[in-house]
Amino acid sequence: MPYDRWHKSHPKAGESACREHRKVPTAGHGVGKRWQARWRNREGIQQTELFRIEAEARRHETKMLSGVDDGSYIDPRAGEVRVSELALTWLKGHEHKNPCRYRRHKERVQLHIIPTAVGKMRVKDVKPSSLLNWLHDRRRLLESSTLPLVFENLRAIFDLAVDDSLIPKNPCLAKSVQYAKPKRGDGGRAELTLT
Repeated sequence: MPYDRWHKSHPKAGESACREHRKVPTAGHGVGKRWQARWRNREGIQQTELFRIEAEARRHETKMLSGVDDGSYIDPRAGEVRVSELALTWLKGHEHKNPCRYRRHKERVQLHIIPTAVGKMRVKDVKPSSLLNWLHDRRRLLESSTLPLVFENLRAIFDLAVDDSLIPKNPCLAKSVQYAKPKRGDGGRAELTLT
């Protein structure tokens, strides 16, 4: 059950209640978000997140506890890493496989992922709509043979995020993104398939 940060759960006899809520206030009464969701992660360490509304805190707490119970738990703070940082980690993993292929991966990632709006976002904040905007911008800049390769690099970076339990699913695999997924064309600027 969410914890009310603004009011004492065990007030002492004779303490005055606040007029608005008719409960005994804490030192932090009226400051910040009132409701704190609490749960223990898979390692048994208590985690918390603040909410303005009790119902939101309760929903979040229930979701987190369910995730711990069924093994699907993902720490809400895990996806704080920027896409650009994760992209560099992904590149390091490919550095020694095939030097020629690695150079192409590195060039695509450094030119078309890291400096973009998506590259600057936190991994957990990237939504399918973010990727559709990214595709639209890249489509105007890249040849039809290059965009699918850059997209595959981005998809692989988000696969790493899923494998590292930073996010529950890869936004590149969303239906709306797959619908607009780039394919290799016959020259010119990239065309987006409508499959």
